[in-house]
Amino acid sequence: MIKNWTVITQAVKNGTDGVMCRERYITSAKHPNHKKTENLISLIGNRSTSKRIALLGEQFRLDQQLNNKRGGRPLSSFAVEF
Repeated sequence: MIKNWTVITQAVKNGTDGVMCRERYITSAKHPNHKKTENLISLIGNRSTSKRIALLGEQFRLDQQLNNKRGGRPLSSFAVEF
């Protein structure tokens, strides 16, 4: 039984580029951090899911720029990593 553990959330920065870089890193069996990994299993999503996240994020950013007349901070992270 696991008694003490913590889930850390971290925003995936750099918009579309960040989402695609995370997808490449997670699915790459040849990455140095995955040397001792036996098998990579996709629990939720795949490349098409990442593309959809990136497209919806860009669409939201564009709508925000076109319709928000008061200003505000633009969206910079499209996903959250656990």
